Amino acid sequence: ADNEFGDQMHGQDYMVYAYLQLGEDKAAHAVVDDIEATKAGPDAFGAAFSQAAAPARYMVERGDWKGAAGLEVRPSKFPHVMAMSYFARALGAARSGNPEAARAEIAKLTEIEDKLRAAKNSYWAGQVDVQRLAATAWALYAEGKTDDALKTMSAAVDAEDKTEKPPVSPGPLVPAQELYGTMLLDRGMAKEALAAFEATMAKEPNRYNGYAGAARADVILPGAAYTEKDGLYTNFEGRVQRGRRAVFPPGEAKEDWAILRALSEVLGAKLPYDDRAQLLMALEKDVTHFAALNGAPVHADTSSATWAGIG
Repeated sequence: ADNEFGDQMHGQDYMVYAYLQLGEDKAAHAVVDDIEATKAGPDAFGAAFSQAAAPARYMVERGDWKGAAGLEVRPSKFPHVMAMSYFARALGAARSGNPEAARAEIAKLTEIEDKLRAAKNSYWAGQVDVQRLAATAWALYAEGKTDDALKTMSAAVDAEDKTEKPPVSPGPLVPAQELYGTMLLDRGMAKEALAAFEATMAKEPNRYNGYAGAARADVILPGAAYTEKDGLYTNFEGRVQRGRRAVFPPGEAKEDWAILRALSEVLGAKLPYDDRAQLLMALEKDVTHFAALNGAPVHADTSSATWAGIG
């Protein structure tokens, strides 16, 4: 009976994984509820693994970091099963900005890894080692130690590349390479992040977060916030109002018109304006009530930037 439960829940874990990759969170949650409600004996490894992996997978795949940090750790005779929960809790705590709580969970992972190595269970010890390294990397990142975090995350990727997928699971809770890509992207290292996400997709194809991460890394249009640029606004009465920049945009962020102007040139269809005044003159021509603002044409804005200083 335990084997039957284990086989059934093994299949259900695959269902949870598949639903999450399709973005069908409600369907995934229903299967997770079913898995958690199932009663299985203590010797059913497949059942124990699924009851730890499925709820953790549901939280981590959706980026519900507070939910991940609060996951229940079910007691099990299989320490590597409990490690799944500790890993998700550590990742959730770190990504929620609580590295101290993450460190407590990482200590549990270290303890389990040592037990597995002592029992000469090298395969699962290696899997837990990857989890420990990845969780440690994000704890370091939460502590502001970004260089150490990236080095440790890279070490987790190297360790994971030396292992095979466990037959009881559709894949790791979250690939180390994918976590690495996320960290790189958060640091603004888009080129390196794209390479990491592409490597993830080669090894773990058709992952939702892999595709989404690659898309974010491949095309980033860093538009300035409304407080970081001059602009024109039209209210419900059709009245044109001028907005002034309060602060300069950070990093490589640009005004929207400058981004579209640059993109048009890359696409071989360059827009016919090189500064904001030229753009506003075109706007005045097409939309006549923009022709005057407070008695002056909207293009008569001496604070406008030129393309030479932005492109």
